[in-house]
This record gives sequence, structure tokens and C-alpha cells, in this order.
Amino acid sequence: MSDPPNPPGRRKSFSDRKAVKSEVFERKSLKFWVPTHRVPAVIEIVKKFVPVRRRGVIHSVYLDDAESSMYNARLVRAEGSQLLRYRWYDDDEPRKEVFVEVKTHRNKVSSMKERFVLSPENATKFETGDAGVVENLSENAAALASSAGALLREKGLRRVLRTEYYRTAFEDPSHADYRASLDQNVTLVKE
Repeated sequence: MSDPPNPPGRRKSFSDRKAVKSEVFERKSLKFWVPTHRVPAVIEIVKKFVPVRRRGVIHSVYLDDAESSMYNARLVRAEGSQLLRYRWYDDDEPRKEVFVEVKTHRNKVSSMKERFVLSPENATKFETGDAGVVENLSENAAALASSAGALLREKGLRRVLRTEYYRTAFEDPSHADYRASLDQNVTLVKE
């Protein structure tokens, strides 16, 4: 069973996206550091153009090899560089679902984020190479799981870094072209 397509010109709502078992996002992004004392002013300026859509805590666990080759390739923005991470929302430990995400950097075109959903128990099994966890996934999610599993095995990836931050997302549901995120209280923990 394939995931339902997203109608042209319409971006899935947050609740629609949570119901889907795999997703692909293509986007170009610009990232900035904002000094803490400037955050309120930045929020007021952005809100004039794009409304606040949601707020919440985001947790990610990044995987890499012993030489940090994935991190180093992304740091220099190498064409085709990838990262593999687990992501969940709100609770300190995932309770219901974990997004397994593969991000691929592109210099001349939009970069891509692909992800599929597993239960926390199956995410742990996936990391150890248990192929059975993909049996109930949609066709698209199973294909991505196979690709992510190959990346995990071929590069000998392991958990290296956990991040936690509070995100304010600004987006207008009627205009999928523009989106802004403000991440605050960023915490990095070595796994």
C-alpha cells in the first residue's frame, strides 16, 4: 500500500503528516544564529509575514561513524552528503512513534528530507538490523527503510549525539513556499 499523494499546491497539515507512514520534503533553507536578546524582535518581525503555526519540543538522535564522516561532509556542504537521525516530539523519551529520517544535501537544487515512522521498540530493532520491523510499512516507507538500513550497515553508524530544543514554527497553510522556524534552549548531549 502506497502513501496517499499530496495534492499539487497544498502542503499537508501537521495532523495529516502525523497520519502518514512516510514522507518526502524538498526544500531550500537558510539558517541564522540569532542572539538571545534579539529573539523577541525577530519573532515580531516574522509574525508580520508568517503566522505562528505550532510550538513544541523536538528531540533528535544523530547517527554517525567513528570518524564523524557524515557530520564532516555536511559541515562543508558536500554535494550529496547525508545524515541519519531519529526524531520525536514532546516527551523526553519517545512513547508512540519515532521518525527515522534521512536528509540529503544538494547544492544546486532543493535538499531532501525523507522519513518513515516506527514505534520506539521497532526503532531500536531497526538500528540492530532486524529486518522484520519493516513488514507492516507502506511500499514507500519500506523502500526508504531498506535504503536507511543499508546506510546504517555500510557505514557502521551508531548513536553519537542527542539534541533537544523548543521550536516555534511559523507557516501559513495556504502558502507552502515560505516557512520559518526558531529553535531555542538548544541542548546537545553526547550519546
